[in-house]
Amino acid sequence: MGAPWWRKGPLIDEDANTVAHVYWRNGALVDSKANSWVMNGTVPQVGAVGAVPPGAGQFSAANNYTLGSGNDVLDFAGDFTFVAVSRQVSLPAGSSPSFYNATPVAQGWIGLITNAGKGQLVAYNGAFPNALTTNSIGAGSVYVLCGGRASGTLYAKLNLGTTITAAGGTIVPGTTSVATIGYDTVDARAHTGYVYELYFTTTTPSDALFTAIASRVFSRIRLGS
Repeated sequence: MGAPWWRKGPLIDEDANTVAHVYWRNGALVDSKANSWVMNGTVPQVGAVGAVPPGAGQFSAANNYTLGSGNDVLDFAGDFTFVAVSRQVSLPAGSSPSFYNATPVAQGWIGLITNAGKGQLVAYNGAFPNALTTNSIGAGSVYVLCGGRASGTLYAKLNLGTTITAAGGTIVPGTTSVATIGYDTVDARAHTGYVYELYFTTTTPSDALFTAIASRVFSRIRLGS
């Protein structure tokens, strides 16, 4: 067998609208778009296991990554697509955020796994619009969570399950909320697992796009769906 895919590059292929693409190499976070993430505390670095790439976790209030002081490229006002390739060591009591950039219920958005193992994208606009998958994952599972917004509709897809849509209305960009990997700064909830890759683009989400991304990731880590 040849070298695992992650030695060739990230699991997710970038498109022309990519604004951030985070992964880990040689014990450190890399962003292909040169966004300046800061490690707060000491986030444990996770080595590769076969075809599963290196990553980081678990996270806490003291140990996480942040980007800037609030106003950044991830404060989407229009359409966007988000992807997280992660693993849950354990299912959380509340939620397990792979990415957090919000002030509930005022502004911003979150990508997370719920205590039932379902995938969810939440995008605030003075209310709590969200898309929640019907399928779920268990502890120990590597998963691909895709989400995003197209016009006034929110999208979420977990692995190769059904893409769920929900009315999202107008999202308020989280320009005063600090983007955080692995930790919910408002509700004090950490990602109870590892993050291997995060991808952000202003490309409009769709079931076809999510399916293509998840299929490619699973093929590259040889885990199936």
